[in-house]
Amino acid sequence: MTVVPRWLLAALSGALLALAFPGSGDLSWLAFAALGPLLVAVDGMDRRRAGVLGLLSGLIFWLATIPWVAQTMMHYGDVPWLLAGVVLVALSGYLALYTAVFCWLLGRTPLRSSAAYVTVAASLWVALEFLRTYLFTGFPWNLLGYSQYRNLPLVQVAAVTGVYGVSFAVVAVNAGLAQLAHPQKGWKDRLGGLGVAAAVVGLAVGSG
Repeated sequence: MTVVPRWLLAALSGALLALAFPGSGDLSWLAFAALGPLLVAVDGMDRRRAGVLGLLSGLIFWLATIPWVAQTMMHYGDVPWLLAGVVLVALSGYLALYTAVFCWLLGRTPLRSSAAYVTVAASLWVALEFLRTYLFTGFPWNLLGYSQYRNLPLVQVAAVTGVYGVSFAVVAVNAGLAQLAHPQKGWKDRLGGLGVAAAVVGLAVGSG
């Protein structure tokens, strides 16, 4: 059986996640599985390599979703296209660091159960989104929960938690699905992780 390279899984996650957002595809349902390949890729890796894969995935995502940064600079600021492109790549690289940190923290975190994995993965992602919103004046664009702007049953939870509650639910589903592919865990444990994800989504929908 051919094994897909981990870097390719990470790149796939970045591309799929971009397609979930308006302007890049608007396929909001993809957000519930887009992070799966990345989570599978970094599982069990040393933190440095996991961070590199997260950086790759994040870079692809941001380059695909914020090209307007360069376009705005060229159109309204009369900035040369080369300089605008450099700024776009630099900003995308900075934003990709948040995905890198997420993978770095998750790569070797000792989590015995899939249920714990789902909870920690969703919590780490949301914590980093919150940090990105406010650090260095903040850049709150493209928080994961925004991909669900048309998913009315789910986004009702934002009245209580803000967009972060929606992001938490989306990452929980991704993590639950990723754990189904874990070769070293029993089916009871894997289904337990998926059960936690389902419970999170159920609570979010129920809150509306």
